[in-house]
Amino acid sequence: MTIKEMMIKIDPVLFGQAVKKVRAIQKLSQRRLAKKVGQPINWIQSLENVDKNISIATARKLAKSFDMPTSALIILSKDPAKIKGDKSARKLLEAVINLTETMLKVKQSYKPGQ
Repeated sequence: MTIKEMMIKIDPVLFGQAVKKVRAIQKLSQRRLAKKVGQPINWIQSLENVDKNISIATARKLAKSFDMPTSALIILSKDPAKIKGDKSARKLLEAVINLTETMLKVKQSYKPGQ
């Protein structure tokens, strides 16, 4: 799979893991996220437990509720190990994922005036 193909396709397992990760960083319960997204809690549960196919519209809705770019949420749902043959692309994706996670953590801990 090329990096371009990988960025277009959303893997439901990895996307569910990314949603859980961001939700944990932002200290959101499933119930609170469901309310922000305007969906029942079982929708979030099935999304995190891989019972849902993911569309770009779903990714946008969740990213908006997390106050982050859709692309950042999709990047967090990628597995660098699935990039075949291009070691530099794998390393770049790993670095982008780490940077995105760090930015989320910093944003979450930032308190104006400190």
